[in-house]
Amino acid sequence: MATAAEVQVLRSSIDDLSTLAISDLNALLRQLGDVDPQSVRDALLEAYPQLVNRYASVAGEVTATWYEQVRPNSGYAVAQGSVDAEQTNQLIRYGVRPLFGVGDATALSLLGGSLQRLIAGASRDTVGGNVARERAAGTQITWARVPQVGCCAFCALLASRGAVYGSEKAASGVVGRGMERQLQTDRLGRTSYRGKGVKARGSALIGQQYHDFCRCTAAPVERGEELPYDRQTYLDLYRSVEYDGYKGTLREMRAAHGLK
Repeated sequence: MATAAEVQVLRSSIDDLSTLAISDLNALLRQLGDVDPQSVRDALLEAYPQLVNRYASVAGEVTATWYEQVRPNSGYAVAQGSVDAEQTNQLIRYGVRPLFGVGDATALSLLGGSLQRLIAGASRDTVGGNVARERAAGTQITWARVPQVGCCAFCALLASRGAVYGSEKAASGVVGRGMERQLQTDRLGRTSYRGKGVKARGSALIGQQYHDFCRCTAAPVERGEELPYDRQTYLDLYRSVEYDGYKGTLREMRAAHGLK
């Protein structure tokens, strides 16, 4: 059983990996500081995927070892650490936009945010993949989204659902309304966002969405085990904007509780 303390150990390990990776990214950008934006982009198209894969693979291995420790009877845990090359390419092209005078952010903040999300994603995918492996073997197990204190409204909403992720019920549920916000690249190499985002209405794929610098952690929970966090806190946040059968929105949660 994964306790709150054990989840914090995993979170700290992934945080440390992300900090090291962003430090390496910063050093790389400094080395390229006097180069024209096109050359910086081309250099990152080669170097950034290597940086992502190096740290994501370590995150997967660290999480697999952790999984075996908190689930000692689960068998050999399989690490997940591969990152989609096309996704990485799009993230790079979007992340270097500030170098071309587009937007108010910095290349480090955009690329660093994506880097952290991909590294943490390898950890979460490792938990999710091993939960699926155990379920296939007959174990009644799911995973919970364990929030970091001070998380955003979206993460609080998903945490309020408890250990529902990875179940057949969740996999066949309604995942939301609208189109997921995705990066797209046109034939000229220009990138932009497509879609306004999915509004949460279920607990399947929407539960697997994370934003840049999100520190929520996936944790396995077998049937009958306690959650490694206080779910009631997040249920109360959500229910505070419900009335007369009306389901509150993320916007109302943010306004009522000062959440991001």
